Amino acid sequence: MTRSLFPGTTEYASQSLDDILPDLIAWEDELEKTNAELMSIVKELEESEYWKTVYVGFRDIIAYAIKFYGTSKNEISDIIGELSIEVQSHHVSRLKTIGLTAQKLNSEFGSVWKRDYPEQNMDYDNSSFLQVDRLYGKGRDMAAGLLDIINVADRLNDFVGKKTQGETTSAQLNKIFELKPNICGFGININAIIERFRGKK
Repeated sequence: MTRSLFPGTTEYASQSLDDILPDLIAWEDELEKTNAELMSIVKELEESEYWKTVYVGFRDIIAYAIKFYGTSKNEISDIIGELSIEVQSHHVSRLKTIGLTAQKLNSEFGSVWKRDYPEQNMDYDNSSFLQVDRLYGKGRDMAAGLLDIINVADRLNDFVGKKTQGETTSAQLNKIFELKPNICGFGININAIIERFRGKK
C-alpha cells in the first residue's frame, strides 16, 4: 500500500496480510539499497582519509546504522518467507523490535547531527563534507522510513496463527502420486485429485 508522507503514521488497521507483504518486500529492498550506498560513501571517505576528520559520534552512529540495517534486511527476508506458511507471534515481536530500534536511531541521528556535531566542522563548501551530509540524510531517512513497521507489527498480531498455505505443494503431490508395487512404480490417487479440485471451488 502507499505509505504516509509522515513517518510512522501509515494506518494498517484495515489492511489484509496480502496488503502488508508488498510493504515488507519494499522495506527489504530499501534496506539493501541504503546499506550499499552508506557503505560506498564511507569507503570513499576512508580512501580520501577525510573519514578520520569526521566527528567520532557521527562515525559511530553510521557504523551502528549499517549494522542495524543489514540485520533488519535479513530479519525481514526471513519473516517474508515464513509468513507464506503461518503468521507466528515471534514475527510480531521481531518487527516491533525493528520499528522501535529505528525510532530510537532516528532520534539519535537528530541529536548527533544537530546538537553534538561541531559546527565549525560543517563545511558545506567542502565536497567531502557534502558526502558526510549525504550519509546523514540517507541514514536518517531509512530510520524514519522504518517507523511504520511498528504499525505493521500491531496489525500482524491480529493474524497470529493464520496459516496462509494449507498443505505444501510437495504434500499435495505426494497424495496424488502414490508409490505402489506396480509396473511403473507409482500410481495415481484419483480421490486426491478430486479432493484438490473441490478445494479450489
